[in-house]
Amino acid sequence: MTLARRLSLLAQTLRRLPEFGNPTLDDLQNWVKEELGSIDALDRPSKNLQAIAPRYIYHIAASTLPISLWQTLLRGLVLGSYNIVKLPSNVRPETYRRFSDALPTSLRKMVTYQRQFDLRTFQQADAIIALASDATIQELRRHLLPHQRFIAYGTKWSFLCGTFYSQPSNSKVSILHAVARDFLTYHHTGCLSPRAIFLSPQDDALDFAKGLLDVIVHNKSQSHSPPLSLTLSEKLLIQDCRARAHFKRQPLFFSEIEGWPYTLIVQSLSEFQMVDAPFVLPIVSLSSWNQLSELKSLSNKISTVGFFGSVPSLVEKIWIELGATRFCPAGSMQFPPLNWKHDGDYTLRPLIRWVSKDGASISAP
Repeated sequence: MTLARRLSLLAQTLRRLPEFGNPTLDDLQNWVKEELGSIDALDRPSKNLQAIAPRYIYHIAASTLPISLWQTLLRGLVLGSYNIVKLPSNVRPETYRRFSDALPTSLRKMVTYQRQFDLRTFQQADAIIALASDATIQELRRHLLPHQRFIAYGTKWSFLCGTFYSQPSNSKVSILHAVARDFLTYHHTGCLSPRAIFLSPQDDALDFAKGLLDVIVHNKSQSHSPPLSLTLSEKLLIQDCRARAHFKRQPLFFSEIEGWPYTLIVQSLSEFQMVDAPFVLPIVSLSSWNQLSELKSLSNKISTVGFFGSVPSLVEKIWIELGATRFCPAGSMQFPPLNWKHDGDYTLRPLIRWVSKDGASISAP
């Protein structure tokens, strides 16, 4: 099957999965052209260069949410590779299979699943894409063979940052809804979900937190979602965050609407600590934009920064120095474009083996 045919079939499938943002066939083609140079790079090698796709790609799926796996599977299917997926042990397989189950038969047969890690299969793959903790990635590196391509996405954090006070009333409402969308999508899981909001020095963090909680509660009450099933450890972590905030006399805004434990904590930057707790969102009041430079402990662990309002160019520069690899408007954090440079690198190109042909071409006798 040609690359062009695979792209056509994938475009039809992606239209049925809103998590991908409804990309068109043109979007897929432009993505491939940007990464590989041409739409037929895998089918018609140029005179001096040939692109070779992996025969087998071994995917280590994240336990937080399935969309990240679907994005890596999409890469493998675009390249025409056979894809073996190691599923997390604590998830429902049908949830993770929803993308591959939606594929036409010709593409669906290019994906298979495992519940247990198999070292032999792992080492037979030409490329591995791992979505895992930093510790798991370190362990996987021990089993790599020298020729294998290894693309690893470890623990990353994303944040919101902006100015609220100076916006007109209608813009303030739009900002709050955009921030709520980033926060609520995928139940506050995954590396693209905001883990804190950093407000300009002129902003009233209490006013912002109150307005945001009102929007969150309204949006959730309108969605009629079933109560969330949290683990005991997650519930204890949320309770611990609230207790610490209360003990430190940090302003606390929370709601238990229909079993959804939304928690907003207003803090200064000196009080801010990273906590990976579901539905807990620190709102950090900055005394100056330069304070962001103090987040050195997060260096090279930052994925996406969503902006709202207006911020000086200094802010973007600071986030880049801290290692951020994507900026976007608030409300779109969880929906990156196809050509997103995940962790600052291309997504198709690193999987390809490029064969150079110096001098005259080889002809058959």
